[in-house]
Amino acid sequence: MVDQWRAANPWCVRFWGRHTEDESYGLWGAANRALEQPETKQTVGRLTYIYMPQILYGTLYCQLPSGRCLAYRGIKYEMVDELDDDDKVIGRSSQLRFSKGYGRSKIWHGTLCENVVQATAADILRGTLARLEKTDLNVRLHSHDECLIDVPEDQVESAKSMLRGIMREGFDWSEGLPLMSEETIQPYYSKFESK
Repeated sequence: MVDQWRAANPWCVRFWGRHTEDESYGLWGAANRALEQPETKQTVGRLTYIYMPQILYGTLYCQLPSGRCLAYRGIKYEMVDELDDDDKVIGRSSQLRFSKGYGRSKIWHGTLCENVVQATAADILRGTLARLEKTDLNVRLHSHDECLIDVPEDQVESAKSMLRGIMREGFDWSEGLPLMSEETIQPYYSKFESK
């Protein structure tokens, strides 16, 4: 199933990237080139990676389209035990790892992809919430991808229209990103659509 999805979505496989002696592209390529060439920017699309060896035991930064940076501190390749289902060592491999909390965590192309997509979505949500604060729309709560507003019943349609406009407005740095929103009217908050 995984192979079929990847075959049907080559754009995503290219976005994740690869880094070998023969080729280096996408997120994984840019991140690894940054590690190999400290303090040299490596750009991939709208993202820029740079490795700063003197900061926090070596930190890889990823500058997002918004200008905000993600940081992977203490990043380096390490030899790690490979375990079977019974936690018995069956070998060792080299993994790119970084400090996370009080421990170490593996990073790979899927991690980089997940992090930049979610962080960019968070930047869009934060900016949208800041815009909503300047309106008469009463934001009651939000989650990672939702805003809940509370309005009188006779203002529901106009509030819905206003919310849609603000949610889809975008920012100077988000030009070309596929911004969409879906507005639902309900008498109370629920993940289920009212009938």
